[in-house]
Amino acid sequence: MKKETYTIGKEGEKQALQYLENHGMKIMETNFRSRFGEVDIVGFHRGYLVFVEVKYRRNGTSGTPESAVTVQKQKKICKV
Repeated sequence: MKKETYTIGKEGEKQALQYLENHGMKIMETNFRSRFGEVDIVGFHRGYLVFVEVKYRRNGTSGTPESAVTVQKQKKICKV
């Protein structure tokens, strides 16, 4: 992974954390890892345990962030 990509990704995660906190989410963990993989943000909001996958897109040519969280990725998050 290029350093620029890593730096942009970390900045996106930082912005996501700020946004979620500003909207009332209590952040429990960031970059949570298990033997099954990693989840960017784990939080608690309005009685729900929430798992957040942060996706940054510079423009629309790569598709939408939500399209990057495929069914396979969702299954992996559930395992984590």
